[in-house]
Amino acid sequence: MKILRSIAVLSLAAITAACGDDGTSLDSVGLEGTWDATVIEFTSNSDPLAVVDIAQRDGATFRLIVDATGTASSLFDNGIGGSSSDSGTLNSEASRGRK
Repeated sequence: MKILRSIAVLSLAAITAACGDDGTSLDSVGLEGTWDATVIEFTSNSDPLAVVDIAQRDGATFRLIVDATGTASSLFDNGIGGSSSDSGTLNSEASRGRK
């Protein structure tokens, strides 16, 4: 379950970062939709060059569904017989300083 939460948090962080800063705030309407991961990579702590993409290797899938109210659900299938899901409400707070 810890891996699933990590994947969900990292996926949302990547989506948020990809949105950039155009002077408008990011809200759930901006994230509304179904998001499917195309790469699910794990990197070894002891060898940062050892990277495994379980989506490619095992057929793992990860889907995040966000509605306009901020309700989100996720489904992770590891591709080798295990799966887990989670749901909740998205919220974020950020501040950026300009140099």
